[in-house]
Amino acid sequence: MVRSESEDEVVELVQNHAGEKHDMTVGENDVRDGIENVDVTADAG
Repeated sequence: MVRSESEDEVVELVQNHAGEKHDMTVGENDVRDGIENVDVTADAG
């Protein structure tokens, strides 16, 4: 799981991880399609 207030940061982190750990290239749109936005207050429990 990645938490960030910036979708751009999430895209960069996922792309870097895919390349460094899995030798894969993941497109920006593919990453954005996989992002699930969750209200942070729902996780405070």
